[in-house]
Amino acid sequence: TNHGAGLNLRGLGQRATLVLVNGRRLAPSGSGSFVDISLIPLSAVERVDILPDGASAIYGSDAVGGVVNFILRDGAAPPETGLLVGATSDGGGTQIHASQSLGGQWGSGNALLAYEYRREDEVRATQREGVIGLQPGTFLLPRETRHSLLGTLEQEISGGLRAGVT
Repeated sequence: TNHGAGLNLRGLGQRATLVLVNGRRLAPSGSGSFVDISLIPLSAVERVDILPDGASAIYGSDAVGGVVNFILRDGAAPPETGLLVGATSDGGGTQIHASQSLGGQWGSGNALLAYEYRREDEVRATQREGVIGLQPGTFLLPRETRHSLLGTLEQEISGGLRAGVT
């Protein structure tokens, strides 16, 4: 799909901003035009680091606009549950967002699993005032449903050597 949420630092386009997760590059979504950050469950994110200057000297031409690095929570983080429900007074556009993250750690490693469900109902032209010249069945916003699942596993192999999978 070409729909999603991309990052555009410095107004140079989404392809000029490098998106990382825990310091590793993400592959572009859909047609390869940008990385869809809305696929990363928010309950899995600990913080977001932004490097707007000098990034291309380190990361190359993929980072002319800058670098955004999503740092994920580790298994030591407590479980987190989230729920958001929203509606409009004019009808349409009802939103439901639900998320859950669970983690665990043991002596030599940790794991995290995060899931997010998102549904946004359509908004029809007839549900908004001031929309002129559109057919009655026209959608201003389509219905969208998204499921996101992210898992990480990190294990110490020996003497400070660690292996991880995201």
